[in-house]
Amino acid sequence: MTSRLKLNERCPIPEHRGSKTCCGRGRFTRLKTKRAVVEKRVGYGVYQLPDGRIRRDKVALRRVKDEFLRAGKVCAACGEGFADYGDVELGHIESCGMNGHKRDDAIGNLMLIHREENREQGSRSLAEYLADPNRIGLRRVAS
Repeated sequence: MTSRLKLNERCPIPEHRGSKTCCGRGRFTRLKTKRAVVEKRVGYGVYQLPDGRIRRDKVALRRVKDEFLRAGKVCAACGEGFADYGDVELGHIESCGMNGHKRDDAIGNLMLIHREENREQGSRSLAEYLADPNRIGLRRVAS
């Protein structure tokens, strides 16, 4: 059975003196790549992308969520208030796209929505979700 030395493993052969680049393991260099997206910081945890979209980190999103709750905003999908903080999520009015490639965390694109409705909305925009006749919000109001 043959085994190979790992990249960072020292060679046990005495003549190689514990080298990490012998026995077919050449020294490799990692290419330094520039970040494709350069973000400009516009506030605490708020960054502006080159195409004008706003990206917020988790703490900034939580601040927005708390601000909306203090203002007394209701669920954008069903119009009901919130009884439990854990049931509330911050959703996007315009969809984020697959893997968030169109994500825009501007205040005008954020809304409060119930957790299960946000999961059901998925990657659809709010208008597409509200047009769906079988959505959870309609079932909740009807019962």
